[in-house]
Amino acid sequence: MDEGVTYVSLETVRGFLDKGDVVTTVEIKLDDPFQAQAAAEKLRSYGYNAKDWQQLYPDIVRTLAFERTQNAITMLLLMIIATFGIASIMNMLVQEKTREIGMLMALGATPANIARLFLLESGTLGFMGAILGCALGLIVSLQLRGVQIQNAMGEMMNLPIAINPMDFVVFTILSVLLSVAAGYFPARKASLLDPVIALKG
Repeated sequence: MDEGVTYVSLETVRGFLDKGDVVTTVEIKLDDPFQAQAAAEKLRSYGYNAKDWQQLYPDIVRTLAFERTQNAITMLLLMIIATFGIASIMNMLVQEKTREIGMLMALGATPANIARLFLLESGTLGFMGAILGCALGLIVSLQLRGVQIQNAMGEMMNLPIAINPMDFVVFTILSVLLSVAAGYFPARKASLLDPVIALKG
């Protein structure tokens, strides 16, 4: 597999180590690698010196944690950029709909009603964007699962793509919250308009 691993028969390695009819190490491969810690603890309860891959290869754990954090920061920055876009759209909407806002106020709409209207619109924009983004992301991920790549041993394998349903829920909620936050100042600006000046505009 690499310069640190050699495959030979069990009889050959027993003769080379001169330890008799024994096995010094047993490696277990699990379907879910993240269950290794629980499996190791169970084996240790039987008296075996079991170590999971997180203990044997801490560098991999640190690398995975770094990449996970990096991905989260990247996604958060992208969502913040999209939030500024929504804020800009809502500001333009307030400017374009000044007369309509004045008419609503003249008909009895309170500043709180106007603010809720714009907050609802910004939240709806964020929710629709999140749903569309999640759908496109799922479609692309499923397509990428069929892509064949060559691993370190020269074998062909499918591109490993992890799809976590919880990510869709979390990022949808974050998108809506950030969108509502983006619409707060435009909504406040709209609610503070003077109906008379708004109608003249």
